Amino acid sequence: SEPRPVIIYVHGGSWKGGTKTNVDYKADLFTEHNYVFASINYRLSPNPPDTTISGVRFPIHPIDVAKAIGFVYENIHQLNGDPQNMHLIGHSAGAHLVNLVATNQYFLDLNGLSTADIGCVCSLDAGVFDLPFELEIADASRYLMLLNAFGLNEAFYHQASPLFNVEAGEDIPDFLLIHQGTPLRILKTEGFRDTLHAKGHPGTSFNAFPYSHGGINTGLGAPEDSIGMTDLVLEFFAGCSGQTTSSFDLEDVSEVEELVVYPNPSDGRIYFPDPEVREVTVFDVLGKEIGRWSVNDSQLNLTHLGKGIYFIQASQEAGRKKVGKIFLR
Repeated sequence: SEPRPVIIYVHGGSWKGGTKTNVDYKADLFTEHNYVFASINYRLSPNPPDTTISGVRFPIHPIDVAKAIGFVYENIHQLNGDPQNMHLIGHSAGAHLVNLVATNQYFLDLNGLSTADIGCVCSLDAGVFDLPFELEIADASRYLMLLNAFGLNEAFYHQASPLFNVEAGEDIPDFLLIHQGTPLRILKTEGFRDTLHAKGHPGTSFNAFPYSHGGINTGLGAPEDSIGMTDLVLEFFAGCSGQTTSSFDLEDVSEVEELVVYPNPSDGRIYFPDPEVREVTVFDVLGKEIGRWSVNDSQLNLTHLGKGIYFIQASQEAGRKKVGKIFLR
């Protein structure tokens, strides 16, 4: 069979805890969708935090992560994985680390790779984009935790901050930045997203309200995911890896137009401003046909479908098709 794209997961734990076995639903989620899934470890800082003793500090964590990525790159073919189609996902401290190795060329360079070898990055509620800012606003407990991980040498702090490593013209991955709905998390995540855009790089942020920090991690792939986060992540990686997200065969269609649907996001009752739309076919995010329904008085009731992202296709005369995307919440 054809080699499969690879997802590499980096766990969280404040740079001092956690393990590669803490994957929740992720391994099943990605392997069921034709990925090879790898979860990696890295050396950890002192636990409990103690800056008075020797121990693992920055830059050991990203050096270890990059070395593990290099190991996967060299060996994943043994599991029918494609080393030319590798992507990263991380939660919390792990999200900081995947963001960092994907923007700071130094770490992958140590292993004969570059940021260009990473297809896409999904960051699950990273807490640190700008380390100096974090130290300025941290309470005593968080301040100690950050110094425990990053050390006392301020010369390293910009190198440890994904925000300061984004450069125009560099070949870095696409980013999906999932975050809590708290004002500070929104501010920090959107600040990193806007920096990516300002330097000419793609990046998308997604507010995972009402999920907590831990809920974002455990909710990915969970059957009870109620906000469409799982579908969004699958769609993101499918677009990066060349996986099929839709079974729409558009090669024989003479014209494809955007199908306008509102409101979007919707609670399930949607409307079509185009009066010519009489029947639609609905697909899930991976292209599986859900069903076909007639449109009555320019509206359609999809409240019976689960929450998530769906594609809606309306066929018209002369081979024309209109395709739209809707988020049911």
